[in-house]
Amino acid sequence: MYRSAKQSRSGSLSRKRRLIALTAAVSLSALLFTACDSSKELQQELLEIKNEIVEMKNDIGELKNEIGELKKIEDEKKSEETEKALEERLEATDAANIRSAYAVIQSAALMQDDLTTIAKNNNSTTTFTVPSESEGFRKYQAVVLMKQTQNDWQSGAQDIGGINVPAIGTVIGGGTCTIVYDQSTNATTLSWG
Repeated sequence: MYRSAKQSRSGSLSRKRRLIALTAAVSLSALLFTACDSSKELQQELLEIKNEIVEMKNDIGELKNEIGELKKIEDEKKSEETEKALEERLEATDAANIRSAYAVIQSAALMQDDLTTIAKNNNSTTTFTVPSESEGFRKYQAVVLMKQTQNDWQSGAQDIGGINVPAIGTVIGGGTCTIVYDQSTNATTLSWG
């Protein structure tokens, strides 16, 4: 059987094509097999990465919560510091008002001022009076409305006219300080109400 050259070439091409196709199929199978194994490994790695990302998100959430708590603590601390600073300013105002009233009382006693003269010093925080006079001796009095809101001095001991204020009792927040000078005893007293 003789084949024509054309048939021979065509048969040969056909065999080559089949051989190439077979080789390609085997190669593709090997690749797919390898890809399958690689795919499983990649899937495992992707799962591990996903789990790490979830853990990181949880860590970030926890950190955000901690930061929020720290901010709250910081805000509370600032608020406490602001309240303390405000209270100290109110106490400084009270101390200044008490010192001023003390000076007016001492001056009035030295000048032998009467009620009309001393009453000219009245203001929104301090009321001056001459509540009594006996045997030619007067008592001069000033009542100072306290601005501070807390009892006692938060900013430390105060000294007014040589009188150690904490030694005479506890300041009452929002209360009063009464200063009395008694000419008969030549003594000044401070009391809280």
